[in-house]
Amino acid sequence: MKVPGLQTASLDFLVNWLSPMQPENPKDVATVYQYLLPAAPLLADLAISCEYYNRPFLTQLFLPILIAKGQLHVRAANMRQVVEYWKSVRHENAVSSVSHLKVEDEEGMQYFSFLPLLGNLTNLQVLVIGSLVGDDLLAVLGINCRHLVIFDAREDPGNLVTDVGLAYLAMCKKLRRVYFSVFADEYDSSLEQLGFTGKGVALLLSLAEIEQVQCSEYLLRDALHFLYQASYQGCTLDVHCMLLDHPQVSVRTLQILPILCPKLNVVSLRCDPGNERTVGKSLKLLPNLRMLIVTMGSVCRFQDLSLTTYGPQLTYLYITTCLLESRDVILLSRECCRLKTLVLKMYSFGFDVPNTKSIEPLFPTVEKLELLQNISVRLFKVLNTKMENLKEVHCCWATIHNLDEALRVVVEDGGWKNVELLVLPTSNTVSLEAAKMAASSIPELRRLAVTVPIPDENKLHAYVGQCLPKLTLIEYFSLLSPSTTEFMSSSSATYLAADRLPPGPEQRAAEEADLRRQELFRQLRQELVKQREQLGNTEQRLDTINENLKDTQKNINGIKTWWTTPKQQPGGKDEKATSPTSPDSDLKPSQFASSNPDLSAAYQRTYNLKGLEEEFEDEPEFDDFRSSTARVNAKLDSDLDEMSAGLSRLKGLAVGLGTEITDQSIMIDRIHTKADKADLTIGGQNTQIKKILKR
Repeated sequence: MKVPGLQTASLDFLVNWLSPMQPENPKDVATVYQYLLPAAPLLADLAISCEYYNRPFLTQLFLPILIAKGQLHVRAANMRQVVEYWKSVRHENAVSSVSHLKVEDEEGMQYFSFLPLLGNLTNLQVLVIGSLVGDDLLAVLGINCRHLVIFDAREDPGNLVTDVGLAYLAMCKKLRRVYFSVFADEYDSSLEQLGFTGKGVALLLSLAEIEQVQCSEYLLRDALHFLYQASYQGCTLDVHCMLLDHPQVSVRTLQILPILCPKLNVVSLRCDPGNERTVGKSLKLLPNLRMLIVTMGSVCRFQDLSLTTYGPQLTYLYITTCLLESRDVILLSRECCRLKTLVLKMYSFGFDVPNTKSIEPLFPTVEKLELLQNISVRLFKVLNTKMENLKEVHCCWATIHNLDEALRVVVEDGGWKNVELLVLPTSNTVSLEAAKMAASSIPELRRLAVTVPIPDENKLHAYVGQCLPKLTLIEYFSLLSPSTTEFMSSSSATYLAADRLPPGPEQRAAEEADLRRQELFRQLRQELVKQREQLGNTEQRLDTINENLKDTQKNINGIKTWWTTPKQQPGGKDEKATSPTSPDSDLKPSQFASSNPDLSAAYQRTYNLKGLEEEFEDEPEFDDFRSSTARVNAKLDSDLDEMSAGLSRLKGLAVGLGTEITDQSIMIDRIHTKADKADLTIGGQNTQIKKILKR
């Protein structure tokens, strides 16, 4: 097998070299492995870049390196290779070095072969599993994997787990975070399918090092009440995070929360009208509270939440409400004096400040601002002009009317002086002029995500490249907002980093894949815009040709009339002089047309039209229409194959591209119809002209 030297081979070359490889002889696997062995420290990253978990051959090739590295991703496509490798080695320490394991096997075909393998992972610390979760699997973990720190089963429905399984899982005394699916509430019609209860959750909450247990809110409620009624021997829980934002969680649960969990630093709850003071009293008893997520009722009063006590210790605040008044904003700004991140989710566009100049500076310590759903233009102006230390502004999922005017007001009033990242709403299109104004007027801006009309995207990229070299235009789907990165991220890599465990190369590979998809979509949009312009020019030219052909046909009809009734022509010309059989009939067409002023204009128009036809047929753009569209479709299809289910934000962009391609296909069909019509008309007129000239 002849390949370039490994020292001169780049990562991209190795990925392209390994991806299409399908060796049938096991000796080829050994040959490739020996070739790659000198680069052993980099092979784990190379395996992730090649997506080994989708290729049995690549799994077989990289498996020793991945096991030694301690990180393994198993799916239905490569589970058999992992199990066979373990069976072939049959050494008790063969796979014991694996500390991070991610399992995805929707079919469950290798379930009973996988459980013995799992029992040998004695040093397993992180397990992310999307299926196969049942009491027997939890029993294997509890008996054999005593060093387990994080158990993440959010992708599994949890209907095969009972309190017995949770009791086995509680044998892992080092567990710090446990995640189950949040899919059912107390009154769900399929509730009987959910095996475990609040008592099983109470076993996990009573572990010495547990920090968070995530499951349906009513199960957490039942667990807290069970522990409180049992007095729990006067002890408290070491839980640091409790997510209870659900109508089924009553204010009674919030009252016992600080009694059982005084070390909480992350709390999510719901405040109904009339319960503001009770909720405030409970939050005052949490001295370590740092992150608060609260859903306020429609008529709840912020001044009754006792923010004076715990507000100064908050660094993260996520508020969901229907109505926000100016006095509420001022109160939050005054009491939350150490806040770093503010997230506002509004269900209405109401805000009561007509004049932004009447408000003093707000939230002097906040660096990250995120606005969600229905955001009033007034609220947008107030926050972005009065928050002077903002560095990141995220409005991706917000709806803001008259955004162009709002941008102009914020910039003119001196807002965003320190903003480095600006993400404008993806659902609101900004004019090219407003986008240029915002990009050029914010002095510290380094990254910008903005939606402009598709024909103006190339112009904006050209303007930024020429005039703003320090600014980068970024795509929406590659961004992570404060509401998804602080503690509620669906990526296990966030939890690994928070627990000071190495996240491994999967996160870096995902980021690189996002960048590749971002560049491909940008090229696709540029090509589609260019192709639309070409199609529009071609269709306009065909319309001009067809209009000229109508005039030409009128002239031809006039010529026919002139030949058929020569005696009626003005000037009294001699019949012999105009007879086709006279010596003058040997004149060339151009000389004949020049000797007949009435025919010269018609001949010149026909001659120009013929030249235009030849120019149009020889134009390479016309021949490349279908091939260009096929190339775009091929690139789009190949890229879509690489996307995972987690990239749901790409759906809107992909649908937009598909719509654009469909529209252009309709334009191409329309152009072909017009071109065929023009071709037939030109052919018919040429035949008529030839017949006339032969007379």
